[in-house]
Amino acid sequence: MSLSGPQFGLWRRAFSIDTHTHGFFPLLGSSAATTYPVANQAYYVPVAVRQRVVVRKLWVAVGSTATGNLDVGVYDAAGVRIVSAGSTAKTSDTEQVVDVTDTTIGPGLYYMALNCSNNTDTFFMDSNSSAPTLGGIGVLSEAVGSVTLPATATWAVDQTVTKYPLMGMFLGTVVS
Repeated sequence: MSLSGPQFGLWRRAFSIDTHTHGFFPLLGSSAATTYPVANQAYYVPVAVRQRVVVRKLWVAVGSTATGNLDVGVYDAAGVRIVSAGSTAKTSDTEQVVDVTDTTIGPGLYYMALNCSNNTDTFFMDSNSSAPTLGGIGVLSEAVGSVTLPATATWAVDQTVTKYPLMGMFLGTVVS
């Protein structure tokens, strides 16, 4: 079976779920490499998972400045961490892909999470949003205190958030 997107009006199995295509606030224009807003501040972006899938890897669109560490993960709607990379040195590639434990999720509402140890590393983020729009559609944040994402999020609606990171999950087998 090939993994692909929509075809002939029927949804076929996807190979990636991300904050751009599957989020609640699609990218309205361009994204830009920009510095991470606040060191050790986790951002949680809602994504819709429409069927049971196996998460194999997580990715984040990164810019050229790489001096710190990041953690990227997936949370359920209750704020429980399902899987994450753990503290990982940030690269300066266009896309940083990290292996995670193969994890079955879905269907349902999940949150892609990103945290960075400093506010000088660059990431590609939606650059067309304005406060408080992102808070209104469910982008959440949390002051974590270290780069590692917490086991349980104590997130809050932050009506000052004006951009969100582009990130996602690579999928393996779709579970029936």
